[in-house]
Amino acid sequence: MLCSQPGDNDVGSVEPRVENTAQSRQQSSTGAPPISPQTSNEPTVGRDTDSSYSFTHSKRGYAVLIMNHEFANEDENLPGVKHDIDSMSRLFTSMDFEVRQLINLTGDQLVSDLRDIQTEISSDCDCFVCVISTHGGEDPGFYANSPQEPGYTKTEHYVLNNEGALWTRHIMDMFNDQHCKALRGKPRLFFVQACRGNDVDKGVYLNENTENFESNKDQSEDISLNQDVFQIPCYNDFLVMFSSTSGKYAWSEDLEGGWLLSAIDQVFSSGSAGDDLLSLLTQVCGEVASREAFIPNNERAHCSKSTACVYHKLSKDIYFPSSKTKYSDVDC
Repeated sequence: MLCSQPGDNDVGSVEPRVENTAQSRQQSSTGAPPISPQTSNEPTVGRDTDSSYSFTHSKRGYAVLIMNHEFANEDENLPGVKHDIDSMSRLFTSMDFEVRQLINLTGDQLVSDLRDIQTEISSDCDCFVCVISTHGGEDPGFYANSPQEPGYTKTEHYVLNNEGALWTRHIMDMFNDQHCKALRGKPRLFFVQACRGNDVDKGVYLNENTENFESNKDQSEDISLNQDVFQIPCYNDFLVMFSSTSGKYAWSEDLEGGWLLSAIDQVFSSGSAGDDLLSLLTQVCGEVASREAFIPNNERAHCSKSTACVYHKLSKDIYFPSSKTKYSDVDC
């Protein structure tokens, strides 16, 4: 597996890891293909406005796409990210967001553009969304000068661009209550399609009664070894969703894009307008979990799985209002 080297603009000591591309097969009892995206304008009923975030402002808000498909080492390019750009632009435009595409930027360019967006955000918006698709990983460099508990090593997630790395935390910090007061009390959603380490998730084999299972994991693993403890900021009214669990590969298809973003596109645009966000994301997790990497010439990665992971400090439900813009009518 090829690894690129961080550039001069890296934040901290980061050893990059590579987003993985693979063919996959969808596990289905019927063998049916994935559902084609459709838009639903069904009204939502039974909604308690006191327990859900307000989506009655004049603007839906920004959906910022941070996408990198070209890297200094061409062998590390991610063709599937081009699909992610198209699908996420189409999806969030159809949901009435103002989409901003930040594609293949250096770290300095990205921070500059994010600051511009930060200053443009007004309080008359419903929500903020950020979608990231690139290489990534986890590294303890962020805590190099901090005391560590014996037996544990804190790690932070980072994302790569074509010249180096940027801590994912620094992107999120720009839109918290302290640094973006216009978003106070409003939901901020981050979806991260990027690797979180070099381990593969081989899943487990369930028997017929599902009461017992067999795991591919080495049962002789020494639990006394030093443990990595993943840290991620999760501020008030934030939701952060990763395409895999801590330390694991994230998978992307050349033609379909990342597994997480492909599932979000399918679920959000398939007629579930009456569901709250966390219910939708549960469906997304199920879609991601149903997939399986198909790489027969790579024994280690073949048949591996992925499990999407959600962290949040939302205090209310989120219901996206039906849009007059049809998904199929969006030209991206």
